[in-house]
Amino acid sequence: MKSYIKNTCNTPPKTTLFTCVPEKTLVDEFNHETYLTAFNNQFVPKSKKKATRIDQVIRTVFQNYTVYIVSFQDLRLIGANISAPRIGICAPNITLAGSHMDVSEQGCPSHMGRGYG
Repeated sequence: MKSYIKNTCNTPPKTTLFTCVPEKTLVDEFNHETYLTAFNNQFVPKSKKKATRIDQVIRTVFQNYTVYIVSFQDLRLIGANISAPRIGICAPNITLAGSHMDVSEQGCPSHMGRGYG
């Protein structure tokens, strides 16, 4: 799997990365509902309409990651090759066997980003 986006700059300093499971917790159940709850708690103000479908989450998630994989069951990537500037993976248990995740040299081009010039 290769990202169609070749290079991306760091996200702005105050960007919140999506954490699909609440931090500092042990969640017994991971499913569509808990995923949406985590998203709504993190990104949707109380006065706004909550996300009720996964496709409503995609736009925000892809502001954080250029390749994003989510599985509501255990995820096994065997012999996978994933190349992208920012890779996000979310699953209850993740097994990577003989797999390669490449994020090297895919950051900001030299003429962009913080501190260029």
